[in-house]
Amino acid sequence: MCSGGAKLENYALIDGKFMAVSIVFFQDDAELARLLAAGTPSPAVRTRAPASPSATPRAIPSSCCQAARPVATPMPTPPPARPIRPGISLLPVSAPLTSLEVLRGRPVALWVRAFVDDREVPVVSWTLIAGDAGEALAIAGSGGAPFQTSWRRLASPGSAYDLVFRIEVDTPDAGHRVTHARIAVIVRSPALEN
Repeated sequence: MCSGGAKLENYALIDGKFMAVSIVFFQDDAELARLLAAGTPSPAVRTRAPASPSATPRAIPSSCCQAARPVATPMPTPPPARPIRPGISLLPVSAPLTSLEVLRGRPVALWVRAFVDDREVPVVSWTLIAGDAGEALAIAGSGGAPFQTSWRRLASPGSAYDLVFRIEVDTPDAGHRVTHARIAVIVRSPALEN
């Protein structure tokens, strides 16, 4: 029997009987304290070799009694990316529009733009992903080129051509990101047409 602490016995079924196959003794902290106070080394206590002849051995508890557990360090949460506000305008530096009226057959250039807070950020590229492109010269381009088109047909009465552009931007703080810009284009007949 163990004089302090606890013991664990493992049994196996051999010839119809349970037989002890291993016994493990555990010393508790009170037993370790008693042994250290008495200066008696225990089988569960290791000693270091003295550094000099005058030094006395120092008892160190076994690693099973003081198992260090790794402490999880939380990673800092990055701040949320600031929202991108897309826009489409008639000039490279004019105010963004949500809708536009054009005359049938007249060419128009639409500049795809993006803003973070009140600052404009460079558009890397744009692509028209939804809507009637009309007589477009191209449905994709770089940020420095406008979407150029004209419409020879009118939309059905009471409706408009809803265009959706996929915009890729590069922001200094958030890197490469994608957003979508929308504009409603109403095509009117010139007043002189019958």
